[in-house]
Amino acid sequence: MKQEKQDCRKIQYKKVTFEHKLFVIAQITNGQISVNYASKKYDISRSSLHYWIYIIGLKNMLPLIKN
Repeated sequence: MKQEKQDCRKIQYKKVTFEHKLFVIAQITNGQISVNYASKKYDISRSSLHYWIYIIGLKNMLPLIKN
């Protein structure tokens, strides 16, 4: 008997505003919460949090590099 193939649909993630990203990243970088705790508290993957920290960190350093 063959099993029917199920659709492999992409998981729909919730949209997060830029302000909320900055709020969470500020808490992490200030040492108020850890990445693991933020991931559980706000239901955001750890890889997304690390990506946000990396991207926002680069954007903050661009003015320093241009001078």
